[in-house]
Amino acid sequence: MSVASAEDWYFINRQPASIGVAQAMAARGLPFGYYWLQPNGNWGFEGNSDAVGNTYGRHLSLSERGRLYSPGELLR
Repeated sequence: MSVASAEDWYFINRQPASIGVAQAMAARGLPFGYYWLQPNGNWGFEGNSDAVGNTYGRHLSLSERGRLYSPGELLR
């Protein structure tokens, strides 16, 4: 399958991805499937609330990645 036809296989917020977005996703090696995208640029895989990346190149915080622990949590 060519990158040009990838728009049929990428869905963002339950809508088919535009050809430009689909080509960018395919070029980055992302698997075909369903994704969510928030207005702040955070994105992830549908069915999982964990943010995987940010379209604006912003690094996700530890809490956004689910990697922040509460005080004493590691000692329990």
